Formats: sequence, C-alpha cells, structure tokens
Amino acid sequence: MTSPAAANLALLCLGTLAEQLAVPGSPLQRQMLAGLEQDSGLHPASLLRLTQLFAKGYSSRQLAMAQRRAGAVGPWQPLGTVAVVAPGNLPVAAWQAAIEPLLAGNAVRVRPSRGHQRALINLQGALAAIEPRVARQLSVLEFDRDDRRGWQMLLNQARCLAIHGSDAAVQAVLGHAAAAGWAGRLRVQGEMRSLAVIDAAHWQRGGQRLLDQLADDALLADGRGCMSLRTVVAVGLAPDHAMELHRQLHEALGRAAVRWPAGPADATAGLQRQLSAQALEMQELLADGALTLSQRADGWLATAAHPSWLGDSWPGPGGRDLVLWTAPDWPQVQLRLQPWRGRISTLAAAADSEQVQRLQQELAIPRLCRPGQMQAPSADRSADGHAPLEGMVRYLDRLR
Repeated sequence: MTSPAAANLALLCLGTLAEQLAVPGSPLQRQMLAGLEQDSGLHPASLLRLTQLFAKGYSSRQLAMAQRRAGAVGPWQPLGTVAVVAPGNLPVAAWQAAIEPLLAGNAVRVRPSRGHQRALINLQGALAAIEPRVARQLSVLEFDRDDRRGWQMLLNQARCLAIHGSDAAVQAVLGHAAAAGWAGRLRVQGEMRSLAVIDAAHWQRGGQRLLDQLADDALLADGRGCMSLRTVVAVGLAPDHAMELHRQLHEALGRAAVRWPAGPADATAGLQRQLSAQALEMQELLADGALTLSQRADGWLATAAHPSWLGDSWPGPGGRDLVLWTAPDWPQVQLRLQPWRGRISTLAAAADSEQVQRLQQELAIPRLCRPGQMQAPSADRSADGHAPLEGMVRYLDRLR
C-alpha cells in the first residue's frame, strides 16, 4: 500500500507513537526502549531523555509540517519503495531514518547498522501495536555487508536508496549497491559535526544555566552522532575571560556527567581518550599558555586561542571530550570554519542574531537551535541539508 492514503495513515500512526512515547512509563515507551542499553551501549538516563526529545520533535504537528513543506514544492505522491541503510550511532537516529520515508507513504526496507538492529525492531513492534498496516510498510533486513544477495533483496524494485553513516561507510555502501546493479535515486548523509557559538554578552547573561545546557548537548548521547556538541566557539573574549569560561564550562561538564553518565560502550573509547589527552598535554607544554587542558574521569576540555594547537581534535573530537575555541572576531570564525562548509549539521547559538544568521548562510548550516536543544530536532527541519521527504516522493507536476 503506497498511496496518499498511506501517507495520511502513517501520519496518524506516527503522531500517536510520539504522543504515547511522551508519557512517562507508558507501555509503548517501555517497548521502544527495551534492550537498547545493551544494543546501543548508552546509559538508560540518556536513552530515556533522547526518547523524550524525539517524541517532542516528531509530534503530529511536526510530522504534518514535514508533509506540508514537501507539498510546498508541488503536489506529490509516494515514490513506492525506499531502501534505507540506517545509522548505527544512536537508536533515535535509526528511528528518524526509517520514519521519514514511512511518513511519505512509502514501503520501507531498512538495513540496520551491525549490532544496532534492536531499535528498528522495537519501532516495528510499536507501530504494529498502534496500526498494523503501517507496521507492514516497514521491513528490517539483516545481512552481512558482503552478502550480495542481501543487497539485492534490499534494493529490489526500490526507487530511492537513503544512506546514513560515516564517509567511509557511505562509500562502502555505494560500492555494494553498484555491484548489486543499483541505478536509482540516492539520498546520502555522510559525516557532519555540530558546534555552538556564544559571545561575551550572552555568556554573562546566561551564566551557569547556559553552560549547563551546552554540557548537556555535549554529553547526553556520549558525544555520538551529528547533533552532539563537538566545539564551543566563544567570540570576542578577553584572555582572562576565556580562562574563566574554561573553568566554568569544565565544572558544567562535571555536573552533566552526573546527569548523563557514560554508557557501557563508552569504556571502549577510554584508550583513545587517554591517547588524545596525552597528545594535548604535550601541545599544552609547547603552547606556552595558548592551550589549556582540564581532564575529568570521563573526558576532557581543551581551550585554545587558535585551532592549530588542537591538532586532530579540531573541530571537535566527539565522545565525551569537548573543545573550546576562543575567536577574536566573527571574520575569524568564518575563516576557520570554512573548510567545514556544508558539513556542519547544527549550530547552537547564544550570540548576536545578525552575526549568527550570516554565519549560517555563509557556512550552509541547515539547522539553528538554542543551547540545550541540539538533540531535539524537528521532523520538519532536517539537519542533514535535505528538505523534508526529499527524494522520497514523486512530484506530480513533473510527470510526463
């Protein structure tokens, strides 16, 4: 069933899903979270909060807005069958990847990331509890990456292939798809980063609350995914103010670590964290005051007056580590971020709105938000640079 009626039915079903997910301890919430701690390696507190934010951003209103935004281009109908290679960093990201083509009324086949299939199985079960017809639109296909028959099954009669993952993973999938004879539409999201920008005036007004919000953005999901905070850019601070900001942000990260403890999978990142901290310690000795490093049990904060002192940690390491870069002015911010044009997913801003809007335009950043809202994307505001439902619908006024 792929028709405009299927899109309407999916909207009703998915809206009900979000509504019930927002109810603390509801059966549907428990079903969606079942087994995700072991599957994802995230702490239960983070998983619950991410699920709550997902319910907020994928409400009936936001889902309907996504359909309307697609309709603003012209009248459309479902494409047919969409194949999805889901991301493996966060369960919520896998849900979002599957839900978008469902919302367009398509039949959806999803290959989960290896070891992260539980999130999609839970989604399928939750949809079945609400509306079995929508659940039947979603198929989860598990197969090894070198299984050519598996790729052929995923792609058979599909009209669009949506790929989510690292740049290396995207290239690997493209190779498998080509070997399986794929020649249809592509929608690709490779590696992207998220940043925050603050200025002195907003820092002084926001105080501890602002820094706690930034710390939540950094640690909530163990720094995973394209919407976790990697770097805070502080514009126009005097050197002594920069050091005070470093101290306060380090304390805020310590408080956030209590709210959002590291998940069991974070232990595997311990060696890499230790090695990167050791490299930064050496840089700190050479920088003669231009680099400051503060360490916690679960991560570190590095502050630099110039990105060159941060080495491979610029523009942000991921994990539970964070970079603070103090830029003298807005032209420097644009200059240093220019290599990342089109690769910044989300910008959390507490700064002059005119300067922020100019930065968003110059760097082609698809999503702006307030600090503390990085992990709360809305269904109608894609953070990957694509318009809602892009590539997943057929526009009727373009048919011949």
